[in-house]
Amino acid sequence: MSVDELIIAGDHIVGGRYPQKTVKQLRSAVDSYAGARGVRTLKHALEWVRPGSESPKETELRLLLVRGGLPEPELNGDVFGADGAFIGRGDLLYRRFKVLVEYDGSQHADDRRQFHRDVDRLEAFSVDEWRVVRVLKEHMNGDRSEIVTRVRNALISRGWRP
Repeated sequence: MSVDELIIAGDHIVGGRYPQKTVKQLRSAVDSYAGARGVRTLKHALEWVRPGSESPKETELRLLLVRGGLPEPELNGDVFGADGAFIGRGDLLYRRFKVLVEYDGSQHADDRRQFHRDVDRLEAFSVDEWRVVRVLKEHMNGDRSEIVTRVRNALISRGWRP
C-alpha cells in the first residue's frame, strides 16, 4: 500500500463516530512489528493519521490542504451558534476563522433528502457567519491546487496569515 492508502486506512480505524482503535493503540501495534519489512512506511503514515475523518475523500482533502501549506483542520466537529443552538457537523473546520470546508460526494446530489439537509445545514452555517468552501468529487479529480487556493483565500479573508 502507498503511504496515502495507509493514512486513509488509519484514519478509518481511528475515525468516524465509533472509532475501532485509538492512535495510541495503532502506534503500539506498529511498534510491536519493529524491524519487520514495511514498518518504516507504517510509522511514516501513522504520523499523518488523525481521529475524526468520516470518509477516505475527507482524508484526501485534509492531506491536500495540509501539504499545501494550510493549517491542520479540525475533523467533523460539532458547531454551535452564538445562541448555543446546534448548527451542524462540519467536515473540515477552521473554527478560529469560521471557515468550513465541506466535501460533497455524488450521494449529496443524488439523494434528494441528503441534498435538502445539506442546503439547510449550510444555510445555518452562513447565517452564523461561517465561510463555506464546498469541494466536489469533480474538484478532486481536476486541478487540486485550485482547492488549496480557494481554502487559502477563505482563511486569509478571515484573518489567517501564512
